[in-house]
Amino acid sequence: MSSSAPPPKPQMKQYSDIGKIAKKLLTDDYIFTNKLKVTSMTPDGISYTITGVHNSKIEQIDAEISGKCKVKGVDFTGKAFTNGKLPTLEVKYNTTDAQGRKATLTGLFGKELRTGTAELLGGPVGVKIAGDAVSSDVYGSLAVALTSDKYDGFIIAGAESSYNINAKELGKTSYGLSLFDGKESEVSLHATNRMQKAMLSYSHHVRHGFSAAAQIQHDFPEKRTQIALGAAYRLDGATAVKGKVDMDGFVALTYLQDIRPNTKLIMSSKFDPSKLDNAKVGVSLTVE
Repeated sequence: MSSSAPPPKPQMKQYSDIGKIAKKLLTDDYIFTNKLKVTSMTPDGISYTITGVHNSKIEQIDAEISGKCKVKGVDFTGKAFTNGKLPTLEVKYNTTDAQGRKATLTGLFGKELRTGTAELLGGPVGVKIAGDAVSSDVYGSLAVALTSDKYDGFIIAGAESSYNINAKELGKTSYGLSLFDGKESEVSLHATNRMQKAMLSYSHHVRHGFSAAAQIQHDFPEKRTQIALGAAYRLDGATAVKGKVDMDGFVALTYLQDIRPNTKLIMSSKFDPSKLDNAKVGVSLTVE
């Protein structure tokens, strides 16, 4: 990049977005149970979703029924469950000003659940504050994106922590640092649980349709290290495959197929090559 050119605008990100590319590649779409999800929308914009997941431990289907509507710019989402969980209601409001600053207010309510979250993305800064009225916990995170005319991407630094009002005690604090090229490649470092755990992640968009990621986690008190390597490859516009392996010897594979618009099939398997009889298999079908 020419030194005479203006530096790129810093990417607005929250702390939770640091390392997100590698995390999504290594965890998303790996489903090791049977799942069916059906979504429909009425002409007036109210959407209904029914999700059924096979619970292999007790051999039953756990269902979730949700409905979502927008009233005067506010999203209302109600959820009911069949596995004993209590119903919830989420209220969310999003707004963006002329300068591109984004603000989100969210409330989540239930019989034993009352939380509120405020998020702000403005310029190079991302701030998130949340409170739990039941546990008396307050959570906060801050992320700042920095850029230079000598670097095509962004450096993002952030931290998050919590505080319990009743106990007057500071919770576990985590720190994150990311080098992000503004596209699909990122190197990130996390120090969590009061510096007792560290995680280094790397993701790289090799070429169109092909991405790879690696993640190393180390627990200092336990003196334990975990390593995972993964890749995703799009065969065509409707088909993709993913795979990953970890240092425990487990291999996971996923096949994704867009059967038709708004209908996706996912088939996954996780196994130890030396113990194929203990393999886990899952199938997910999403119809919208």
